[in-house]
Amino acid sequence: MEIKGDFLRRHLIFPWQRRRRKFFQIVKAFFLAVVIIIIAGGFFIYPFIGTARDIYALAKEGRNNLEQAEDYAGRLDLENAEIFLIKAESDLSAAREKFAKFYLFKKLPIIGKQVSALDNLLLTGIETTSAVKEIVLVAKDIFKTVEMASILSGQTDFGEGDLSFDKISKEQKKRILKTLFESSPQLQGAKAKIDLAMLSFNQIPEDEIFYPFKKAIEPLRDKLPALQETISKAIPASEILPQVLGYPYPKTYLFLLQNNHEIRPTGGFIGTFGIVKLDSGDLVTFATDNIYKLDFSVINTLKVNPPEPLKKYLLGQNGWFLRDSNWSPDFPTSARQAEWFYNQEIQSHLNKGEDDIWKATVEPKIDGVIAITPNLIRDLLKLVGQIKIDGQIFDAENLVEALEYQVEKGYYEQGVPDIQRKEIVGKLAVELKKRLFELPSSRWPEALDILKKNLNEKQVLVYDNSADLQMLVDENNWGGALVKYDGDYLSVIDSNMASLKTDQVMARKINYTVSVEGDDLIAEAGITYTNNGNFSWKTTRYRTYTRFYVPQGSELIEVRGAMENDKVKDPERKPGQADVGEELGKTYFGAFVAVEPGETRSLSVKYRLPKWVKTKYDLGLYKLFVQKQSGTEGHSLTIDLNFDKKIKSWLPLGYSSRQQSDKQIKFIYTLRQDRESLVQF
Repeated sequence: MEIKGDFLRRHLIFPWQRRRRKFFQIVKAFFLAVVIIIIAGGFFIYPFIGTARDIYALAKEGRNNLEQAEDYAGRLDLENAEIFLIKAESDLSAAREKFAKFYLFKKLPIIGKQVSALDNLLLTGIETTSAVKEIVLVAKDIFKTVEMASILSGQTDFGEGDLSFDKISKEQKKRILKTLFESSPQLQGAKAKIDLAMLSFNQIPEDEIFYPFKKAIEPLRDKLPALQETISKAIPASEILPQVLGYPYPKTYLFLLQNNHEIRPTGGFIGTFGIVKLDSGDLVTFATDNIYKLDFSVINTLKVNPPEPLKKYLLGQNGWFLRDSNWSPDFPTSARQAEWFYNQEIQSHLNKGEDDIWKATVEPKIDGVIAITPNLIRDLLKLVGQIKIDGQIFDAENLVEALEYQVEKGYYEQGVPDIQRKEIVGKLAVELKKRLFELPSSRWPEALDILKKNLNEKQVLVYDNSADLQMLVDENNWGGALVKYDGDYLSVIDSNMASLKTDQVMARKINYTVSVEGDDLIAEAGITYTNNGNFSWKTTRYRTYTRFYVPQGSELIEVRGAMENDKVKDPERKPGQADVGEELGKTYFGAFVAVEPGETRSLSVKYRLPKWVKTKYDLGLYKLFVQKQSGTEGHSLTIDLNFDKKIKSWLPLGYSSRQQSDKQIKFIYTLRQDRESLVQF
């Protein structure tokens, strides 16, 4: 950008004001370019002209080196990327050292702010460059390990991205995971540097600096937080993924496939279970089976009283078994319950011989539970392409419907015994695993992005019996635990009670309002259901037992829309009551509602928030955390907050927030991930 003479005459006082110079360049992506503008007046500036030119030359050279580093990194030439990052860091550091001579101008009005801004911009560039250098070093170590694996496996075309996971030996996979696992300290160092860069950047007074400065730093406003978030997520990935994949110790997990077209508290009805054994990245065992097959084997011997709503509303429910073990919306709680049921139900098979049909799915000791919904399988099919099993083609578009048809109707038409109707799930899993392991290394990042997306949206849940590993999982919200929160809280949990696969045609809207009444904060949480289905082999009237989890100590005022039962069990459709209880550090209100095809019904609870939430509000801060139900795909969420104090600020900013007045604000979200809203007074 060229700063024109008119601009200089209006804003700057230079002895050489008629000369035009180029002072700013904006670096690409998250790399920074720094152009130093010397601001002073009269005879004070003359002794510094030479220094100013040196600083400018160093900053320009630093920018050029950063651009070179970016180019090499984009081509995965990490050796040269590192060399140019080192040069750029050296250039920017030298520029800042020379710029120290201008600190004496910091106390001058107007000029001082520009000098401070440029100093912070230089420091931002230095720390960001250093942070990126640390990331490149980690990537270089990992790539060297992968490249060595490529050579040892006889594949010499790693540079073309053609190395596949199934060609890497177990020992090489172990080395790759070891390198990733040991990279955490370097990533922590990179995070500390980018945090310092953010701190320096945030000290730049954007409202008080000259227009060219604003233009120069504009790209950094979004790119620096994005880089900070990337590093923050890379740290837990480096700590968690190797351990879950069986490094440094092998892992055996109970696998649960939760069908979110039949929603249950942690994601969906458990129709398929299995055993997954992992050792240093090797998938040693992945065997699945029909969960009814296991449950029915103990139907006359295992006597466990189910939770009261299951007993009352789940048609034909005479006991409690593995398939309904995920009753708690807190996945660690449900996972431990699933482990307990699994251990009870396999007892009679533990000592069977080699010919036992259960052998592949009977494991006396498991390390945890991994649960997924079909969303993950669907996304992976987008990556690997369609798969043909027993003449049936499965792809991302038809996956769920084709599977449901096969296990509900198709098996009967094909003469497959009822107990074997879900074997196609296992066959699909085996073929999908084969395709994934054959992917060239150039497509591994796509697979990792799919995994990350499904973890963040709670379509994949992990529970590990190791307290240390589980703590890391929970810290990153990958374990489906109900979050402990020091403000207002809401989670709306549906439980499909014998409604077939009707969740796939249900539209939901969640509404939450808070208002001040006297000395209390009064909240109302509601959910509106629209049944867009009909009566068929896969959809019917929707029956759900819904729980509203709210801050502990909340007091129910009234419930609206609750039903005693559906119109078949209760033709008069009498109003029902709300159950009130406390668990998991929360208060919950639970009620039943049934929605006929083509019908829309609402269920809501009104309650008084506890005094400690009101106290925080009185001190000038209101915070709300809305936690999505695992397995759901993006309910509409509208939050309407009506206060008796003037709102000063709020987060998040942008499209999701709508200030209605100086005391009222709305937040509108799609609930694909948990949402947090903050308001200050």
